[in-house]
Amino acid sequence: MWRKFLNSNSSAIDILNEFKILKNSQIDEKEFFKLYLEACSFLCKSECSILLFKSKDDIEHKLSYNKPSDNFIQNAKNLALKALENNFAYERYDENNANLDSPYIFVFKNYKQDSLIALLLDKSSQSQFNEMLVRTQLINDTPYLYFLKNQETKNQIDTLENVNTSLSSTKNPLELFNIIIHKDNFKLALLTLVNELSFRFHCSQVSIGWIETKKIKTKAVSSIESFEKNSDTISLLEELFEEVALQNETLVYPNEDISLALYESKEYFIHKNITQLVSIPIHHKDEICGVLVCEMIDDELSSHDIDLLKLIVNQISPWIINLQQNDEFIHKKIARKFVRFIENTFSVKYTGLKFVVASLLILLIASFIIKVDYKIDGISTIETDNVTYISAPYEGMIDDVKFSEGDDVLKDQLLIELNTNELKLKANESKSNIIKYTQEAEKARATYALADMKIALSKRNETKIALERVNYYISQSKIKAPYDGIIVEGDKTKLLGAPINKGDVILKIAKLGSMYLKIKVNERDIDNIMSTGKFIFLSRPGKVYTITVDKIIPIAEVDKDEGNIFVVKAFINDEQQSWWRPGMSGIAKLDAGERTLFWVATHRLVDFFRIYIWW
Repeated sequence: MWRKFLNSNSSAIDILNEFKILKNSQIDEKEFFKLYLEACSFLCKSECSILLFKSKDDIEHKLSYNKPSDNFIQNAKNLALKALENNFAYERYDENNANLDSPYIFVFKNYKQDSLIALLLDKSSQSQFNEMLVRTQLINDTPYLYFLKNQETKNQIDTLENVNTSLSSTKNPLELFNIIIHKDNFKLALLTLVNELSFRFHCSQVSIGWIETKKIKTKAVSSIESFEKNSDTISLLEELFEEVALQNETLVYPNEDISLALYESKEYFIHKNITQLVSIPIHHKDEICGVLVCEMIDDELSSHDIDLLKLIVNQISPWIINLQQNDEFIHKKIARKFVRFIENTFSVKYTGLKFVVASLLILLIASFIIKVDYKIDGISTIETDNVTYISAPYEGMIDDVKFSEGDDVLKDQLLIELNTNELKLKANESKSNIIKYTQEAEKARATYALADMKIALSKRNETKIALERVNYYISQSKIKAPYDGIIVEGDKTKLLGAPINKGDVILKIAKLGSMYLKIKVNERDIDNIMSTGKFIFLSRPGKVYTITVDKIIPIAEVDKDEGNIFVVKAFINDEQQSWWRPGMSGIAKLDAGERTLFWVATHRLVDFFRIYIWW
């Protein structure tokens, strides 16, 4: 049985020894990762840790140590995608943690594996935090070596033992990582790296080239602080860099097993008169970022030394890349990011997303260029100013109504008959009185009573005037239409038999020949309208009519729905139809000139901010 071997008093050396045991163990995979998580937590002083695996579509959580929170797990899964690209990633952890002053989630990718480890580290001390990061780079090959150990191929097992043995020698990567990570300058870090590798692997000379504007340039040569860039040796070295980058694999010269024609390696080998030439490409995110060249005189690097060199340079490359980017001038940083943006834009990755983004960008640009006819909507009604009010000519009662509200009427068409019975009685009475006063006047004349005669004649004249008035009222009892039009007000059922007083409005007649549109326009749009537009009736929306604005009533009105509005008077250009009636409503669209699509879509929002955000 595999036992739990760590505790809070375990030293870093004890924990590293346990990693060696894990690499050579033959326990089952689940138990291995359980102990691996525990060992990572103790080595890096993390309160908890989790194991993540990259599946086809997502990041999956497999195992945990010390019960991390769900929030920690979710944040680690979000950070895992970035760690897969850069080999590691970290970000601040906002959840309150009483034991840590500056909690950070750190996720690192295991060497040559699709598994990741997430730790909770304290960044209150930058140097201690950097040391923890270096420790993760030292142990991230543990799962890889564990799986190699459990394979049946003898060569792989021998390679594993050689690498493990090298960890306890002067070629210990941990010590080298500690040295490089404390360098804050790109060139100084590379110079330190080549000097350390030359010393630890007993090389006569170690050179390193780094990519610069798509070409690999010499950046550091061991034991040489400065060198002539145009010298023959440096030129041959840079040609060797290009050959290694083109082959994209470790080249050892001379080596009878290699079937490739290594012209530059051979030429450099002859030029330097050395025993062995080892060239190792350095990768970052699956792309070559540099080349390491080791020269040996009177000795040769073993296969496990070469494997260890490959492990060192490829694990340390992210730190070197970070230093290079920090040392760049601002214009180079901008240029590099722009080039990366262009490359990512035109690469085949995320084609669907790029298509959507490109489409949206094209639409956005088009919205600033393409102009459309912008129109302002307004609620409209048919109106007419030729409305006649028909009032009662005298006090009486309505005897008969010949129309209904909404009827078309012709000029002189009988509309209403008033009751004349009382008027006729008054007329007969007046006629009798006229005869009576005429006889009295004749009688007074016969008796020469001149005063009585004049009185009788005066009464007769007064009665004649009253008779004329009654006859006039009788003639007005039949109310007729003054012109061709339509009854717009007057309810037959209410008028029939109703008593009326003199001057009461009985009905309204509208003349159909001079109708116009009354359009309500919101005050925010009134300044944009032009003199033309279109109109449709709600009752017949299939027909569109052109209109011409006549004038704008310069006094605002309050509408319960629209707020402040202005009334626009407009005429319909098309021939007037027989079915048009005053009061009919519709929608008018008044021309407001050409506007860009972007202006049409955003001007309301812009106006909103202009109204509420100003000073």
